[in-house]
Amino acid sequence: MSKIVTGKVLRATRATYEVMVDHTVLQCTIRGKLSVEDPDYRSVRVGDNVTLHRISDGEGVIESVLPRTSQIERNIESRQYQKHIFAVNIDQLLIILSTQKPAFKSGLLDRYLVISEKYHIPPIICINKMDLSEPEDFLAYQHYYSKKLNYPLMFTSAQTGEGIDSLTKIVEKPGECVGRAFRRWQKFDHSGNSAGAGYSHRIDQRAHQQRAAHNNAFAIVSVGNRYL
Repeated sequence: MSKIVTGKVLRATRATYEVMVDHTVLQCTIRGKLSVEDPDYRSVRVGDNVTLHRISDGEGVIESVLPRTSQIERNIESRQYQKHIFAVNIDQLLIILSTQKPAFKSGLLDRYLVISEKYHIPPIICINKMDLSEPEDFLAYQHYYSKKLNYPLMFTSAQTGEGIDSLTKIVEKPGECVGRAFRRWQKFDHSGNSAGAGYSHRIDQRAHQQRAAHNNAFAIVSVGNRYL
């Protein structure tokens, strides 16, 4: 049944990859030139478009990585001259911050906006937990980021539901996978965990691992713990 097809990587583990091919998820490995050049399994990233040999209904072997349209990376402080690529083929960056618990920090927001500009990825700003603050407290931020800098900015509350429908429509446009990751964030925030607290690392990874297998892709960044 072996034939060459193209797909998008949805999840990557140590040496196996989940790849979406025609709405079917295949369990894949790498071999040949890729495995020789990449013994640490770092060349294939979540979000990559790849060519593969489909060897059965549920399995495949990745042969090559197609050119990337974009990527977000950071330097590894403990390893000189090495970079860690944590998101590829991203068309939109959704930056989620909370008003309280943890407190809103415009400096962190600025940092992510600089990253979005550096990699030419349009951002959307979401300020969540509006039920914990007065809207008047954020009018100055709204004026600065939305009206002066022209960044899309939304106010939400996962607790009360304020703005969630509008944000969900934006997030689910790329496809089912990213929508599922967003709903996981919404569920945890509603249950008391903060958007941007201890869960931020795990939800970032989930969002990247479950990025949509469609033309548009989101990176969801819940700001609180440093991730980039």
